[in-house]
Amino acid sequence: MAPRYSNRVEKKWKWAVNQLQRTISLDSEEAQNQVAEILKKLEDEKDAPQPLAARDLTFDRVVEIFGLKESQAWDLQKEDYDVPASLTFVLELIKHAPYDKNSEAYNRLAIDYLIIACFAKHKQNLSKQPKKSTNNPNSATSPILKQSELPINDPHDQIAPTTLSKAPESTSQPTNGSYDQIAPTTLSKAPEKMSLSVQVEEKGGKKWLISGIADWAMGYGNRAALEDRAVLLAVEAKREDLYSGAEGQLLAYLATIRQLRIQANKENVMTQGFYSDGRRYTFICIRNDGTVMRSESYDTSFKRNLKPVFNFLLGMLITAANSSPNTSPIKPGKERDEKIKNLDWDVFVRVVKDTDDDTDSVEEDESCRLWITEVI
Repeated sequence: MAPRYSNRVEKKWKWAVNQLQRTISLDSEEAQNQVAEILKKLEDEKDAPQPLAARDLTFDRVVEIFGLKESQAWDLQKEDYDVPASLTFVLELIKHAPYDKNSEAYNRLAIDYLIIACFAKHKQNLSKQPKKSTNNPNSATSPILKQSELPINDPHDQIAPTTLSKAPESTSQPTNGSYDQIAPTTLSKAPEKMSLSVQVEEKGGKKWLISGIADWAMGYGNRAALEDRAVLLAVEAKREDLYSGAEGQLLAYLATIRQLRIQANKENVMTQGFYSDGRRYTFICIRNDGTVMRSESYDTSFKRNLKPVFNFLLGMLITAANSSPNTSPIKPGKERDEKIKNLDWDVFVRVVKDTDDDTDSVEEDESCRLWITEVI
């Protein structure tokens, strides 16, 4: 009986049987050659990675495929920032907008305005910082600041079509001879939807090709040529009734980008993000060691939950900015490599309550902090 590898292989097998039947009338040598060719095609098909859509994956299945670790609770450590009155007003106004409240467009509005408000606060904090001189890695002006003072901008500053500010064409890069006055990085938005895909081998040898498409993507680099392995934020819009199913899809995106960065030999492979229907928000993170962290679901129809959501997202922007190579005060070498390896711990000390016993704090450093937003 034919082995069942996938529907594609099943069709190939039927084709092979038909081809074999035709060889009966051929002479022995020609028949053997055709049989060998058929078997080779089947073997190649068996070894090829099987396609799998991110939207079809559950949370537990993603953990299995990518070899991640058991999830832990992700709690916000402190809420340093109040929600801007303008954001509260706009979100209240959206509730009365003449939209189909189960449409993607309606669900996307609240997400857009939340992100814009966070970026505005990010910029405001950044503008208050003095220009840094980074000749001395131990300088008090290097980015080892309190959370309320951390930079909040990154190499791409347009989160969604509704963002009003324009991202700079480029960011300053340190040269071999100078590490002075490195300009703060800003976020860039990809000009269109971004496809994310990665080949991964599951424990046991099964190969998969995981793929999906994010409605928006943000990361470091040129806006027109933003690479998937440099993505910081991606947004996927769906209806409110699909909220619970977005958890696996978001984790699949986070794991995909993490895997791409591992394959690119990046030091920092920590990814973080959230999924939302415009009312409820759940935050997920994959740490450098592969541990999955997951927050509770915050329902912003209760006003008390808007502040932790605002601070969670703002914390992600902060860590993304601080992990940029453009703001690193340390030249390439052993010391900087060590900082990168410990980056995720420093971030967790500042942003969330960690369950580890270690309380040492380390300075945040380079390598893009990755995060994705899944909007449903």
